[in-house]
Amino acid sequence: TKLALLAKTEGVEFLLSVPVDPKEKMDSWSLENQQPVASWALDTEQRLRRIGDELGAGELTMICGYGLQGHAAIVSNRQRGLLTAGFRRTLSQEDVQQGMKQIAAKWVS
Repeated sequence: TKLALLAKTEGVEFLLSVPVDPKEKMDSWSLENQQPVASWALDTEQRLRRIGDELGAGELTMICGYGLQGHAAIVSNRQRGLLTAGFRRTLSQEDVQQGMKQIAAKWVS
């Protein structure tokens, strides 16, 4: 699948693509239970987008979170939906951001 190719990016532990249309099937790589991750990603993206709109902060392009057990990043695209990636905790913040930018560029093309 396309996600398997995107997963070759250094440090990727899982990928989840949630389409715009909720009737369409989600796609994932190395993720056993899609629904909790999808619900978290959609909720997080909606909440942060709402805060950004209230603050007039401009377009939300990427969300990155860093933790002791792992890192996560979310990007959204009006045509494709939402893409969430999990990264190894040993990656630096810069590596996560650069990796997600590379993945997102390939995902939307």
